[in-house]
Amino acid sequence: MTEMIDLRHQRWWNLINLADAADFLRICETENLTRAAALAKVSPSTLSRSLNRLEDELNVKLCTRDQKGII
Repeated sequence: MTEMIDLRHQRWWNLINLADAADFLRICETENLTRAAALAKVSPSTLSRSLNRLEDELNVKLCTRDQKGII
């Protein structure tokens, strides 16, 4: 049996890097770049680059950063 694929959604997965998407989920869960980086075992600057890359790929601002964390 063949499973049907919804092509409307497939194009988004072709556009984004799944590692960047996973990093974004960590950032959302912690609402803090430093804590998310610690969970991912990478530096905050690496995680920030991942977030910037995902925002560029999707051409949308995913979150707002301030001194207190991620909104």
